[in-house]
Amino acid sequence: MNAERWQAVSAELEHCLALAEGERAARLVELASSDPELAREVRTLLDEESRAERIRPAGAFAQTASAAVGARVGPWRLVERLARGGMGEVWVGERVEGGFEQRAAVKLVSRWSGDPELGVHFRRERALLATLEHPCIARLIDGGETPQGEPYLALELVDGVAIDRWCDERALDVRARVALFAEVADAVHFAHRRLVVHRDLKPANVLVTRDGRPKLLDFGIAKLLGDERADGATTAGFLTPRYASPEQVRGEPVTVESDVYSLGVVLFELLTGAQPYGEPSTTPLELARAVVDAPARKASAAVLADSSVALACGGHERAARALAGELDIVLAKALAKEPARRYPTAGDFADDLRRCLRGLPIAARPDTWTYRSRKLVARHKLASAALVGALVALLAGLGASLAATGRAVRAEARAEKRFEQVRELSRSLVFGVHDRVAKLAGSTDVRRYLVDTTRAYLDDLAADGELAPELADEIASTYLRLAEVHGGPARGGTGDVEGALASARRALELRTKHAAGLPDAELRLSDVHGVLGDLERSAGRVEAAHEHYAELERLARGLLARDAGSLAATRGLARAVAQRGRLAALRGDRAQSLALAREARELLRPFAAEREVARDFVLLSTRMGEDLCVLGEFVAAEQELQSAVAAAAAARAEDMHDAQRAVDHGSALAALARVHAARRDLAAARARLDAALDVLRPARAIDPTNLVVAEALSIALETLGTWQRESGELEAALASWREGLAALETVLATGSDDRDVRHGVAQLVVLAGLVEQALGRAGDARACFERALELTEADARGADTREATVEIRSTARVGLVDLELAAGERERAGAMLEALWTELAPLCERFPDVAWSIRKRGVVAWRLATWLEERSTRAERSVDDRKADLARARELYALGAEDGRRLAARDWLLESERDIVELFEADVRRCDELATKLDVSAGP
Repeated sequence: MNAERWQAVSAELEHCLALAEGERAARLVELASSDPELAREVRTLLDEESRAERIRPAGAFAQTASAAVGARVGPWRLVERLARGGMGEVWVGERVEGGFEQRAAVKLVSRWSGDPELGVHFRRERALLATLEHPCIARLIDGGETPQGEPYLALELVDGVAIDRWCDERALDVRARVALFAEVADAVHFAHRRLVVHRDLKPANVLVTRDGRPKLLDFGIAKLLGDERADGATTAGFLTPRYASPEQVRGEPVTVESDVYSLGVVLFELLTGAQPYGEPSTTPLELARAVVDAPARKASAAVLADSSVALACGGHERAARALAGELDIVLAKALAKEPARRYPTAGDFADDLRRCLRGLPIAARPDTWTYRSRKLVARHKLASAALVGALVALLAGLGASLAATGRAVRAEARAEKRFEQVRELSRSLVFGVHDRVAKLAGSTDVRRYLVDTTRAYLDDLAADGELAPELADEIASTYLRLAEVHGGPARGGTGDVEGALASARRALELRTKHAAGLPDAELRLSDVHGVLGDLERSAGRVEAAHEHYAELERLARGLLARDAGSLAATRGLARAVAQRGRLAALRGDRAQSLALAREARELLRPFAAEREVARDFVLLSTRMGEDLCVLGEFVAAEQELQSAVAAAAAARAEDMHDAQRAVDHGSALAALARVHAARRDLAAARARLDAALDVLRPARAIDPTNLVVAEALSIALETLGTWQRESGELEAALASWREGLAALETVLATGSDDRDVRHGVAQLVVLAGLVEQALGRAGDARACFERALELTEADARGADTREATVEIRSTARVGLVDLELAAGERERAGAMLEALWTELAPLCERFPDVAWSIRKRGVVAWRLATWLEERSTRAERSVDDRKADLARARELYALGAEDGRRLAARDWLLESERDIVELFEADVRRCDELATKLDVSAGP
């Protein structure tokens, strides 16, 4: 129903209400003959009016058969009923499956009261919640259907009270209420960015926990932007009219601005104790009229003398003064009748509220005289015409004085325009994404649109050399988001690391040059250095990454010196320390990696109860377990990884749809499997690895271009294929590696230039080459080895060569040598071995305490020594040349024996390598014997 239609319905309704009952019926019959739809709409409103009901709770839930205490719903046992309303009952549920304890709010509908739409809404809520993971949104833990086909949701059990009651019980003043409400608006903005409009925002759907964190609930009538199935009449009976926007009341499509309006109503009530339109309406019709037509009051004029906020402020006058001015303007913008005049996003609403708190200029402006005059003219066209002549004369007289102020006005207008451009950018990100997601299976065109649109806006804005600090910071924040789109395929980005780096560097420039004087400037700057460090590491530039992590650490330590209890600064410091450890691991220094991971975990320990820190602990424990395994400390490694697996499993149980949680769980399981294998407990190893694959494969099926999922899955499949190869299952090994390759190749196809992806592909390709070679398929093996060398060529030439590069290239070159020898090309094979040794030996010296490095050098030493020994037997060569070959071969065999002893001392020898030292020593003795024979044969 558009505005014109609403006016027609409203006028006809007024006419019918003035008629007697019999006349009214006749009028409806007459109206039906000319406009049946109008008659139907008027009759519906008349029926509501005749019942004279007060507004029902959202959902109009009726006659739901109650569940019983102790009943089972999926893996949950119902313990206590919390509420009955909305679209069903809500119970406290205890998990009775899964091997761990957990409580949740179980929402169910046991009978649909004859309304099939309720089932649709309930299933939509489950689907929408699966996309939302935010600290201020109650999480979806589980969902499904009972054996009787009745859907249920298991949600985070929020121990809290409604936001209005929470504020009143604690007698919060205006500032405290605004600060708390800004967090709510942030959560709504988060949902909007994921294309979800709530549509039923009200105090009862915002609970505040004991520690003061708001939690947004009940997405029962929420709408996925662009999903027309969720519009109009299908949800009209479920919204709460007191908080509904004018367009919702008229039955028009909802948008982000509809939620902004509802937020405005909630905040108005929190700050005044009153409703925006005066005395509470008693019927649906009265309320609908008020929402659509009545102007909202100023909050400063509406605040009740006996409200808790007035008492908290020290009296009615003080409360009114606290609301007068900017807060009045902000609320008026949020409550504008026309959606286009409201804040374009909930995030903009939250930003303006925080500007009020910080004493900064707000983006909202009071209605201008031109806007008010247009509204006046629209209502009084004839009277307005008589004013035109007088206005022309008046404006002519004002011209001279206005010229003097025009430049200042234009400057302010330019600044305001730039702010509006940033906001328009946010709208483009939300609605541009939606328009394309509606047509696509979520991939390349969406990311290209995001990058191109955002870059165009930001580059134009950032070109201004006189940016205000707040605007510069907003632009920098958006550049950082663009960097995520560029470089973070796990978040739906393109994997364009170099493009991401360019965006992050612009953010650094803006925050350094323009925003240094803002509150929390150092914390904001540290965020940029953390992102830059991660991106430089992904690009393979270890030293550049180290510089950014060092700066992050410096900034974080400075912040902690002033506020030792800052969680944000502590996490920044722990991030810098942990990432320096990750760089050490890339260089092969696992001992340093382990030490730094431990240091990072100790820094975070005081905040272990915080939800975001819990995941940090999982990641650090997993990495420590991997480091300990490489260092041969298997018992300690197993303990760390068992702890990581348990914590990751519990976190994943809270949200089975979260890809990142699946990766955390699957990666910890796979790492634990490798430890079991190192301890030769093969049955436990295979069970753990199968469990990891059961977690990671479904995650990839949901999001094939997710880099993090693809990497975790490919690593697990690499491990599986390696074990299959060792047990002689060569074709099965190839199948496992090909599955891993398919996962990584899908990410590469998006345009990703992530170094880890390239290394993952090269590793699987070289392993496949070894199996192809063993199966006698020389052509396929050669193609694999050559591709692996091609993929790692640039990294081998760089200063930041990592251990994986050395391992991949040496394996590929040895494979090519074997192919040349099999083809009878002995001299070519020898030259290739010499080149490999020249490249490999110094690189292995950089990783002296790593098992693969020791083993790889020993293998290449043995291959080169064998070739030299064979060449020493050729009679056509001089005795001196043959003796030189034997001497060098002996030296290489002796080096191999020493490497074998080093592996044995650390219990790193594989079962097939148990007699490796004896074999090398036998080779040394044979070289001595051959050299003696050469001396004898040569004579005096």
